[in-house]
Amino acid sequence: MNLVAQIAALLAGLLHIVIFSFESLLFRRPTIHARFLVADNEVETARPWAFNQGFYNLFLAVGTIGGLVMLYAGGEIPGRTLVLFCCGSMLGRGGRPGGQRAANGPGRRDAGHPPADRPDRASLF
Repeated sequence: MNLVAQIAALLAGLLHIVIFSFESLLFRRPTIHARFLVADNEVETARPWAFNQGFYNLFLAVGTIGGLVMLYAGGEIPGRTLVLFCCGSMLGRGGRPGGQRAANGPGRRDAGHPPADRPDRASLF
């Protein structure tokens, strides 16, 4: 696995740790749940969904970073396999506009289409 791929995997893992903190630890903050298009009055309803999704992202991050550690510790085949599996899962899950956001999730009025008064936010940043 070349250095560019390793750096990209590390950055993806670190980003997923940030997303975990948004979804599982900081979700009740208005600036955070607004990034996921969740209205203030729907936060408590969406919280279990966000909490679960956050841990999904954390496990992908741990797998990716753990695979990189294994790669550098001498386990080239298992390390590469774990990195590729976790990064492939990240790509597979984020393949549609909106990435981690469910198409019919909380705060969405129409499946796959943003409300007219709020632009689609495909990125968290």
